[in-house]
Parts: sequence; structure tokens; C-alpha cells
Amino acid sequence: MKKIIRKVSGFTLMELMIVIAIVGILAAVAYPSYSAYVSQARRVDAMNNLLRYQIEQEKYRASNIQYAASFTILVGGADPLPSSEGFYSLSINLPAGNEATQFTITAAPAGAQVGDACGNFVVDQNGPNFGAGANAGCWNQ
Repeated sequence: MKKIIRKVSGFTLMELMIVIAIVGILAAVAYPSYSAYVSQARRVDAMNNLLRYQIEQEKYRASNIQYAASFTILVGGADPLPSSEGFYSLSINLPAGNEATQFTITAAPAGAQVGDACGNFVVDQNGPNFGAGANAGCWNQ
């Protein structure tokens, strides 16, 4: 009589649990870094829009006696205006009595970007305003 030998192949439950634990640890370490990179990439949305509308304000002032007081006047958009990718909400502020010479445009985090460590980004007639919004480190990322 001939013996039939079976070769058993596969993983044991212990081996499978070890692999799952390793994958879980790697995911727990990688996810916060991934989230930080995504938030950093979304900040570009605020910076691009702020610098775009800063230029629009200068164009407006070249044709008018003062800066535009709202996005409705500046580009015909709603006020506050969502950024092009929707991660920030933009608003224009003119200081009382200085409409002709000063403005600020603020980008406040919105949607998925709410709670970002850098907070608001601000530009004025001179460029990025680090005192009123995000610091220079956030702008340089």
C-alpha cells in the first residue's frame, strides 16, 4: 500500500496576526506625516489666491481712486469668496479712513483645512502680512 503525503502550505494564525500588527504600526506612524503634508500642500491654495487678488486690487486702484472694498466690486464674486480649491475663505478689509491707501485680504481655513496649525494668511498692499496672520515659516513651506 502506498502512503499519500500531503504538503500543507499556508500561514498560521500567529503569523497572520504578526503581519497585521506590523501593518497597523506602520500606518499609525505614517498617517500623521501624510496629514501634515496634505495640509502643507493645501496652504498653496491660500497663497496663490491672496497674491492673485492683491494684484487685482492694484489693477483696480490704477483705474479708480481707492481699493475695492469687497470681492463683489473687485471681481464680481460673493463676499466672502471661497478660494479656487475651496480650502480657504477670502475676505477684503479696508481700514476706516484709509480706503485709498490700505487694504488687507485674509484667507481663513475652511472645509477640510479648518484647524490647520498656520491659521489665517493675510496680505496687504505691501505683500504678506506676518503680524496679522500666518508667520513667515508657514509662507515658506
